[in-house]
Amino acid sequence: MRLIGIRTIDELTPDLVDASALHAHVGITLADNLYNTTYQPLSLAQFKWKL
Repeated sequence: MRLIGIRTIDELTPDLVDASALHAHVGITLADNLYNTTYQPLSLAQFKWKL
């Protein structure tokens, strides 16, 4: 909000909001490269079943 020069929600008016690109929103989420390169799946213990 400070980028547009207001301090509270009460000061926000429709002429300060640019919603012209909302129609082009496609909902694609970007990949989290840090997570994808550092995540290691949990390796489970292997049990030996005796019947």
